[in-house]
This record gives sequence, structure tokens and C-alpha cells, in this order.
Amino acid sequence: MSAQRDRTIQLYILTGDDFLASTFVEGLREQGLNNVVQRIQNGSQLLDDPITQNSLAPRLVVLDMRGSKTESRSFLNDVQRQTGRQPPIVIAVVDEEDDAEALAPHKQFVAGQISSKAPAAEFIELVNTQFAANWAVKPD
Repeated sequence: MSAQRDRTIQLYILTGDDFLASTFVEGLREQGLNNVVQRIQNGSQLLDDPITQNSLAPRLVVLDMRGSKTESRSFLNDVQRQTGRQPPIVIAVVDEEDDAEALAPHKQFVAGQISSKAPAAEFIELVNTQFAANWAVKPD
């Protein structure tokens, strides 16, 4: 998922669901993608980290909207309040209509949605179709 070393996407998954996290990482590996996926359970880990804030690499966050909607909404509110920084690109994991409805106030910060049923495959398809002008997801 990189054209140059300094343009490598920093890929994160924000979830409290162990199964989703492992399924996502394993699904990427099965597709030949060995990008490092950093799991975070608190959005402030990412937004408050001076290293990730000052990096030139785009930050892409797979945000689990299922389960703890409070944490997910808090993260999106924090993204919205950021000033002077490049916000992370957010791809939301949703399974129900109410998950998608929770995204409505933050739609300008959410680049796409995937389901938890096949998160890696849907993620790869979304990146390759929606972001193809800037990046492509290809096996290493």
C-alpha cells in the first residue's frame, strides 16, 4: 500500500473486538498484504500521539462502529475538533442501520463503510475503487 517509503499508509484498527481485529489482519495476510496494522482501543492514542501527528504518511483508521458506539462517536468528535492537522481517513465497520446512522453527523470524516463479515476483502475493494487515484492495495 505504498509508493514510497515516506508515503506508506499508517493503518490502524480501532476496536474492542478481538475477533474483528484478528480477522481483519489475517484477511489482509491471506491477500498477500503484510502491512502493519496497529490495533488501538482508544482513539486518543492516535490523535494525541505527536509521532503520528507529525508524520507525512496518511493515517487510515478502520473504526468499529458496532459495540461501543460511545468510543466510536467520541473518536469522530475528536477528529472533527482537530485544527491545523491532517485528519485521519476513517473507514467505518458497520453491520446495522443504526451503526450507519451514527455516522451521519460525521460523514465528511468517513471515507467509506465495510461490514464485519469480510472486513479485509471489503477494505481492499473499497481502497482499490474509491482511492485508486492515490493508492492501491497490492500484495507485497
